Amino acid sequence: MLKNNHGQTLVAFVLLIPLISILLLMVIDYGLMSYETRKISNTIKDAIEYGLNNLEKANVTDSMRELITMNIDKDNILNLDIKIENGNIIIDIETKYKSIFFNKIKLSYQGNMIDGKIHITKR
Repeated sequence: MLKNNHGQTLVAFVLLIPLISILLLMVIDYGLMSYETRKISNTIKDAIEYGLNNLEKANVTDSMRELITMNIDKDNILNLDIKIENGNIIIDIETKYKSIFFNKIKLSYQGNMIDGKIHITKR
């Protein structure tokens, strides 16, 4: 005799819908966080490049901080630390990220001049 399996398939599908939805939300959320991280990363690299090209200026740290806060919402910045030591520029930043699964983005970059070329590395 043949059994009717239509009810079993429906129950399995209904049980998997929340799992698939959560997985889809995580993928979308991670993609948006990656986009925001890239945006912050590029802003930091621009600030380091500006700082290395203008090290002789007295207020270069303030100019770098202003460049960063122009491109990143000030309300989301939890911590912004800019250090200039022996021609090296180090920027550490921590920002709020409003999402379901993630809540902070932390980045740290270091830049210096080697043989007249700018080198920026993630720390």
